Amino acid sequence: MLDSLCEQANRDDGRYFQVGNRQVGTLEAMGLLSLVMGLALWHFHEKAGLDISWAIGLGIGGSLIYSLHVLLTIRRQPAAGESAKQPATPRIP
Repeated sequence: MLDSLCEQANRDDGRYFQVGNRQVGTLEAMGLLSLVMGLALWHFHEKAGLDISWAIGLGIGGSLIYSLHVLLTIRRQPAAGESAKQPATPRIP
């Protein structure tokens, strides 16, 4: 049991959320969560006692944050023929 726990701890350095084989950055997570919260508020804003503008603001804000993440990711991708080097992850004993 401890071996599998150590393997889980060693698969990431803690700077990113890990989903499958791809690392999810902070901007991406914040944008998508804000977008989902905006959609949920859109459906339940009357029960929550909030104005619809909160739902619209969260949805638009989440979309903008996620779009910013996409634009920054496109600019950081290596050009054709170049290889992306993966940083070494530290091991936890």
